Formats: sequence, structure tokens, C-alpha cells
Amino acid sequence: MNHQGYKFGLSSLMVLLLAGCAQEGQESGAADEAPSPLAKAVAALGGAEALQGFSSYAIESSGARFELDEHLMPGDVDEIPVTFTSTTHYDAGSESVRIDVSRVRPVGEHQATMIINGQVGAITGQDAQFGPPGAAPLTSDRWAAILREQALLNPHIAFRDQLTEGSVIEVGDELLDGVNHHILIIEDQVAPVRLHVNADTGSLARLSTIETDHLRRDVPVEVMYDGWAQTGGSVAFPDSITLTVDGETVHRETRSSVAVNAPREDGLYDFPEGVSPVHDETLAAWGRNGHQNYRIMASIGFPRSGDDTNVETEELAPGVFHVRGGSHHSLVVEQETGVVVAEAPMHERRSGAVIEWIESTFPGKPVSHVIATHHHTDHTAGLRTYVGGGATAVVHEAAEAFFAGIFDRPSAMRPDALHDNPIGANIETMPADGSYSIADANLSVEVHPLPNDHAADMVMIYVPAAGVVFVSDVYNPIPGAPPGPGGQAVRTAIEAAGIDVSSIAGGHGTTIDYATFQELLGG
Repeated sequence: MNHQGYKFGLSSLMVLLLAGCAQEGQESGAADEAPSPLAKAVAALGGAEALQGFSSYAIESSGARFELDEHLMPGDVDEIPVTFTSTTHYDAGSESVRIDVSRVRPVGEHQATMIINGQVGAITGQDAQFGPPGAAPLTSDRWAAILREQALLNPHIAFRDQLTEGSVIEVGDELLDGVNHHILIIEDQVAPVRLHVNADTGSLARLSTIETDHLRRDVPVEVMYDGWAQTGGSVAFPDSITLTVDGETVHRETRSSVAVNAPREDGLYDFPEGVSPVHDETLAAWGRNGHQNYRIMASIGFPRSGDDTNVETEELAPGVFHVRGGSHHSLVVEQETGVVVAEAPMHERRSGAVIEWIESTFPGKPVSHVIATHHHTDHTAGLRTYVGGGATAVVHEAAEAFFAGIFDRPSAMRPDALHDNPIGANIETMPADGSYSIADANLSVEVHPLPNDHAADMVMIYVPAAGVVFVSDVYNPIPGAPPGPGGQAVRTAIEAAGIDVSSIAGGHGTTIDYATFQELLGG
């Protein structure tokens, strides 16, 4: 890797490190005293003068991004990552970042550019797997997620800005891979950050902290660095970086070059014409607190933006409602003494919005059951909100242990209903070779298996009195669009269950009457 100098000041999570560096340098005393752990780290990074001396950088990288909880079986590890190449620019004076990235996704190679200037940002190119390329504002949650990730990938970038402010706590030594490391703790607006500094070389080996995963809740985040090098008295950078969430690798990159304090091209950080982003600090806090929720989904081509709390409803039959959001939907069924909800997507805010609608529409009727179509995080991260309110969770038997673990997770970083009301979880399962029924005098709800190659624990929900089936991901009802192999899998499952269907509602898309669905499939 070619090293030529550097700087960063985007996140307070590293800001406090540098402050302690200056103080330690002043307090280290006579030359014959052993350097403090913090002084060792600063020296290994190139020294205080070099850290203070850079104002911009450009990093060229390549690597891979891995999905979390989006696989065939609950708990599976991603073995087919999205690969990427990228060039990242940072300018301290304008607090700007530009990332030009090319990703190889299952549907092809896509290029996109993310530009951040101060507290706002924009994106151009092919952001999502599907749909045309274009230009749009970055919502503040994605803006903050990008900055948070850059700070974790380059922790020494905050040294330059805060060399004489803040504090770093030295808490002793720990063995890491059999080698002694000094531990430095930085107070941060999200969670304390621990730095593991090699006691012999002063090189930063690992960073560890905590953030919120929408589904898994409080999760450890670790970043491992290797191959630190510096040239010509410049700042040191690692050649390779690995980032893990809850012990699973989600980001791996190798750097081919780092250019520091190079001349900046005119217009490098300009937003596309017509794009006028605004800052929303509430959303920014979410992006900061759980940045990998956003970075993972954006990398695989299904970016998430905003709070997803809009609620639009269509009554498919008396007491049966398709409750739609921006991209993810639920089915709500009113029973005699309670309400059944199929699907709790996105996160607790989405579930909270749906629950508010339920309470105003069916006053006095609690949510008795919440059904998961499958374990994928974007379809289940709101389950805990219902469970915390006393609902029974209904899942495929293959996912019972997975969800039991999810419902038992701590959520102190971003408290949700189950954290605030730790009543435990009542889980009922649908057997792989059978079905599950929630009886009612008028609107019983049935859960049936849906064999497919997307998720092994997939189920479909059926309301016999209304003839309504609800499915997610395998088939997304869109008027006029061919159902494809997923639609055939749904029809096969319907025929195997021997149920009489009049319409299909989707966890994505809209609804379609069954006769039209059959015609689109070819009879």
C-alpha cells in the first residue's frame, strides 16, 4: 500500500482519544521514563505532529460485504458476499466525504457515489439492486451511518482534531491472540470504545464497542486492523480491516493506496443538481446507534432510509386489513377478543405505528398473536414490540430456537417494549409437516408451510372466511407482473394445503385476486 499522509474529524467516538494523547505527552516526564500506552499508540500512528498535519485523504480499497440474518436457515453465515472496489475522499476543512463505489451484486455490477458535505449528503448512481439509477438526498440515518463506519474503519482520524481535548482512560492490559495489549477506553455518544494497543509496537490491533442491531438488539462491534505502515514521517494506515457484528464478519477490505493532503479536484464534493438534503437529528441518532443496519442493507442493494412509520390500509374483507408501509407490509385480522398481526417488519418504530393504528381502529382489543413469515431481519425486527405487549409469537418450528434467542437479547442501547417490559416470550410453532390455527368464531387464522429456496422457515398466512393469503418475499403481488418461480411455489403450497383462496396480499407489493394470479401463471 502506498502511504502519503491523512486526517478525519467526523465522529466524536474518536474525538476524545487525541485529547488524552497531548496530555500524556506532556505528563510523560523525563526521557528515561517508559512511554504511556497512549503515547505508544500516538507514536505508532506517526506522532502528534503528523496527525495534526494532514487535512485530506483518498483511500483506494477493495473487499466484500456480508449479509446478517438474510439466509436460508436462521443463523446461517453469508458465504456469497457482495464484492466491491471503492475510492474514499475526505476533506477536513469542509467536513466532506465522497465514496465512489462499484459493487458486484447478484443482478450485476452497480456504481454509486455518496457525497457528504457537513450535516447533509446525497447519493447518485445505482443505489438499489432494482430500479433505474438516479440522484437523491441521503436521509440523515444513512448520512450518520456512513460517517460512523468511516470513523470505525479509521479510528486515528479523530486524533488530529482533538489532540488537546477530552480524555482517554487506560485500564490495564489484556492478552489478544497470546500477545499483551494495552486497553484504552474512549467515552462516546453511542457507547464506550475500547482500543487494543500492541504493548510492544504500539500498533492499534482492535477496536470494540456496542451498537443496536434492529433484530439482535445490543450487539458487540469489533474492528480488526493489520499491516500498519507509514512512510516519510507520515501517518500510519492499516493495509487490511475486518469488521464484525455479534461475532460475524460483515465487512472486509484491503487498501491498495492512501494519498494524503493531495490537491482536491474542483466540484469533488458538490451535490447533484436539484438535490437538496436536510438534516434530521432524530434520524441521525438512529443511524449512528445502529450504523451496520444501514450499511449492510445498502451494500446488498436494498437500502433502508427514514423511519418507515407511514401506515396505509386497505380492507380486503370485513375485519381483514392489508397494512402497508413504504416497502414492507403486514396483515391485520380482527378477531372476537383480540387482533392477529402477520409480519412485524423493519424495527420497533414500524411496529409502534401499526399498533397505534390497531388501538385506534379496534379499541380495547389487544394484539393476541404476531406471526413471522420467516426469520429475515427486515421482516422480523419489530416482533419484540408485540411480544413486549403480551402477544404470542407464532413461528415455523425451524426458527423456534432462533427467535427464543432474539426475545432474550438485551436492548439497553435502544430500549424497546420487551426491554421495558421483560415478561419473556410465549412462542408457538407451526410444524414443518403440519399447520397452526388461531381459532375464532368469525375470522380464524391459519399458518401453513411455504416450501421455497429463500428461507427454510417460510410460512404463509390464511384467513379462511375471507379467502385471503398473505406471503412475503417468495412472491410480491404486483398487478400485471409475471409471478415467476416464486408465484409457482405459492400456488404449489396453496394446492398442498387444500385451501380455497380468493386473493393474495404481499409483505411487499400490493394484492392480487387469485383468478388473475392463476392467469398470469398460465392457468
